[in-house]
Amino acid sequence: MARLNINTGTGINTGTGDTLRNAMDKVNTNFEELYNNVFGGDSTVTALTATSLTSAITNGSLTLSAQGTGEVIIDSPLVINSTIKSEDSSLIEFYDDVKINSSLIVNTISSDDSAQVTVEDGLTVNGAVVMLSNLPTSNPNNAGQLWDDSGTLKISQG
Repeated sequence: MARLNINTGTGINTGTGDTLRNAMDKVNTNFEELYNNVFGGDSTVTALTATSLTSAITNGSLTLSAQGTGEVIIDSPLVINSTIKSEDSSLIEFYDDVKINSSLIVNTISSDDSAQVTVEDGLTVNGAVVMLSNLPTSNPNNAGQLWDDSGTLKISQG
């Protein structure tokens, strides 16, 4: 339905505009339409009902914020068309396992506490491997190192 305008008349107390009752009916009708579009018409619903949220400002951002220590919870698959990044360029933390079902492109792999980075299954590198520190000159006898049982550094070309 189109927005209902209140006729304010041609001047003060001229009797040419809407009556107070008619004006308030228009206000109620306008708010009812907005309320139904946002909440689906059920006065007990406290959720936004929409299939799309779009910023009205060109290049504008949308922010979903929970109050206090609340969380923004997404309980369906999340589709991201481009980039995940933090608002202030700080670290993004994942508190549970992350499963990648396609390619993962990484610029840097490091540990935030200088501990070792562990790969539990095979690792295939298509490209250069650059070591920024010296390799030990003898077999360190530690599992998970780049050494075979004879103490030889294992490097091969595929």
